[in-house]
Amino acid sequence: MVKITTKQQFEILVQQMEQNPSIARGVRAFGETKANTEHVWKEISSKLNSYGPPTRTSEEWQRVWIHFKAKLKKKMAHNRRNISITGGGPSEEISLSALEQAAADFLQMGTSVDPPGRTFGAILPQQPQGTENIAYIEEINTILEVETEQPQQETVTPLVAVQLPRRKRAQDIRLDLLQQQTGTQGEVVNKLDKIERKLSRRNDLLKDIRDLKREKLKIFKEAHELKKKNIRCLLKSSI
Repeated sequence: MVKITTKQQFEILVQQMEQNPSIARGVRAFGETKANTEHVWKEISSKLNSYGPPTRTSEEWQRVWIHFKAKLKKKMAHNRRNISITGGGPSEEISLSALEQAAADFLQMGTSVDPPGRTFGAILPQQPQGTENIAYIEEINTILEVETEQPQQETVTPLVAVQLPRRKRAQDIRLDLLQQQTGTQGEVVNKLDKIERKLSRRNDLLKDIRDLKREKLKIFKEAHELKKKNIRCLLKSSI
């Protein structure tokens, strides 16, 4: 049985994704765990199911969102190509609904479909390595594996042929951050060692100064006693 998502469920889904941007993009923020992401999706699924039927599991709702983004990106790419076509023929632009436009705005999908510089023929730099690309690759693989909810009348170009550049894994990025933190901590430890050595030398100097003062006081006392003896001897001789 085909499950058809209602308009109200789509509105709630887009609203929840706007409130959870990292989950909407398929990227876990730094410090978030897989368990946290699954917990948020279960809460979102519970809200969506309360407005059903249809009802779905959290995994099924995730696939619905992935399909929604894929279809939206395809529409925007089609419109971008339509704008660049010359010849004065009839426009074949596909209009976006208010819901699709809202999702495209907070996902910043316009930038990914039409990056700055492409219009003027600029050579675009490679995207920085990061988890955004990993999520995009996983998203493409998921779209290829799951079945569509409704029959599609138009031919979809297979995404398998798309050549994606290699990107760093999320674990590699975390490892780099840990190595940077370790290097910073090592510098701090070295600086503390230098300060400790300076304080140790300062304490040694203070001890030497104290010993010199004690020796000076001892000599002064001995000189004072000798002077007193000399005075007593003079007094006795005068008598």
